[in-house]
Amino acid sequence: MSQSSRCPCATTPRRSSADASRGCVDCHGAKGNGHMFHDDGKGMRIAGPNIGPGPGNVVASYKPEDWVRAIRHGVAPGGRPLMVMPSEDYNRLTDEDLAALVGYIRHLAPTEGGAAVVELPLPVRALYGFGFIHDAAGEIDHALPPMPTPRPLFLRMKNRIDSSHLFRATPDS
Repeated sequence: MSQSSRCPCATTPRRSSADASRGCVDCHGAKGNGHMFHDDGKGMRIAGPNIGPGPGNVVASYKPEDWVRAIRHGVAPGGRPLMVMPSEDYNRLTDEDLAALVGYIRHLAPTEGGAAVVELPLPVRALYGFGFIHDAAGEIDHALPPMPTPRPLFLRMKNRIDSSHLFRATPDS
């Protein structure tokens, strides 16, 4: 996959490990229009929904707080857990990375897609229903704030090095 087709937050050093394990395109496809990522032929089928700006997208009415809830917390606007959304990987995104990700998604070329597909065999549904299988929304510490945005290196070093003595006309006695 070319670098230009990846979400911008996935290319930052602090996002590279999550992107390698669970990138957005794995579930939502390179065009954001959804992708069937599991079909075992035995009754378990899972596809990510269309989150791009095309027909059939599930995010057309999302407000900024809906994006935050979905990406960071794994919860749909109506309060339902997003069963397969790996929000545990994204709940500490900086505000800037989250804004870059949403901006990237909103500027994808419109492509037709559809809603998520979550078809689970009865035993898996039962395990989920009785709480033996947890979704990300049940695993995340929702009280954690976003990661702070790192300051550029020269600003961090400025506070550690006091170079004022190098510019004094006479040494201190």
